[in-house]
Parts: sequence; structure tokens; C-alpha cells
Amino acid sequence: MVSPMRIAREADATPGSGKAKFLSEYLTWRGVSYAWCFHFPMAASGCSLAQLPRWASETLRQHAADARPALKSREALAEARSGDPGWDGMQRYLRETGELHNNARMGWGCALVKWAASPEDALRMLLDLNNTFALDGHAPPSYGGLLGCLGLFGGPKGDSPISGKVSLRYPKPKYAGMPSKIADLVADSPSLPSTMGGFGQVMGGAAAAPTTTASPLAAAFARAWTDGQLCSTQVLATIDLDSDSELLHSAGQGAMAGESPPKRGKRWQRVALQEAACR
Repeated sequence: MVSPMRIAREADATPGSGKAKFLSEYLTWRGVSYAWCFHFPMAASGCSLAQLPRWASETLRQHAADARPALKSREALAEARSGDPGWDGMQRYLRETGELHNNARMGWGCALVKWAASPEDALRMLLDLNNTFALDGHAPPSYGGLLGCLGLFGGPKGDSPISGKVSLRYPKPKYAGMPSKIADLVADSPSLPSTMGGFGQVMGGAAAAPTTTASPLAAAFARAWTDGQLCSTQVLATIDLDSDSELLHSAGQGAMAGESPPKRGKRWQRVALQEAACR
């Protein structure tokens, strides 16, 4: 196994336009997903609407009876036959590689909100498809991303049919070309099987238990949530990229008041976990 902090440290030392995005995904969104799953545990079957912020679960249920003219079956979606070229391209890529970039997965997941008969059905299909084909199925970043399609880590927007105040991203047409990149991916990685399948398939079809090991960001995040601070404040933490550890800058009201982290060189990053999940 490779330490995630080693990967982050090496990424930070690497030039390239994608470095900032990678570190944002790793330091912020991976950490907050682990924190969420640790402090808001779920059943072995996976996450549920009950783990959404109250405004999100309420608005989705208020619109549960809205007409849904474009229902899709689980089988059609699994086989990338939705009829949407962008979504089908992402699904074929996911089936073959076991991976979707978070930006792509948001559009992939949000589409199911309107293609399923109810919010509960949408989440069930998201869990089924993701845990079948994605290598990070059953992992906190997966659950954070899937619930993010239903309002977690986001705030209420204008009211719309079906999705209510949950803001949806839609599949981009450019993603229709994602499957064309698979051959190059396999050519660059000779040891990579041409069809990797999902985490559940890799594990012989057995459901993996949810991961509950939390990042140290969890303490500050959970404290802010419990105290009702998250709608108007930031949780501040510092990440020491020179060691394989994550250190909280401060906890409690000091961080809530916006106290700045200590300056310890360019490798220290301040991560602002911008609230999202207002209760």
C-alpha cells in the first residue's frame, strides 16, 4: 500500500496544470468525505437520504410526485443505453476502467435524479452502478460524491421540478468521447487489464464493509456540524505535506472565528472546508 500523504507530497512537488486540482480533490474533498462517513455512520447497505442535510432531503421528498417523463431502467443504464451520448460515454468508460473523475461523476450521478422514479430509487441505482463498476465503490469518497449529487456539501438553490432546491449538473456532450481514451490508457499501463470492473467484482462480488477510518479533519468538521456552525463559517485545518500526517490547526471556536494557521513554509496549506450542508 502507498501512503495517501506520500502521493499528495509527490504531487505537490510535480509541475503541471493539474496539480492544484488534484490537491484540492485530495486535501479537501477526500478528507471531508472520510469525516462525513466517520461521524454519520451508515448501514452496511450504504448511504441513504437520511444522511443528507435536512433542506436537501425535504426538497427532494416534496418533489417526489413530480412527473418524470424520461425514466431509465437499471439494465439500460448499466449497459450505457440511456440515450444521452455524454452520459453513455461516461458509463462505458466507468465500466472499462473502474474510474470517473469527480467532475464527470457529478454529471453522471445528477442525471439519475431525473431518470429515476423517486429520490430513493435514484440513490439506490447510484449505489448499485457505482459499487458494481467503480474501483472506489464502498469507499467514503464514493459516498461523498454520490450524496453530493443529491445536495450534500452544497446549498439550496432556486426551486426546480423533480430536483427541488438541489442544483443539478448535467452530462457534458464532450464526455461522449471518453471511451476513445481507453486504448491509450491500457497502452500506457501494460499491467492494467482491459476490463477492470468494479470494486465489488474485484472482491469476488462480496459487499465490502464501509470504511470508517477518519481523517483528523473529522473532529473539526463534526464539531462544527454538531454546533450548527456550518452554515456561516469555515473549518480551518492545516496539512503538513512534509510528513505522512494531517494536523488540525485548531479546533472549536478559535477555528470558527477564522484564526489563521501558523506560517511554516510554502508546503503548509490552509484548507477551508466551505460549508455546504446547512441543516
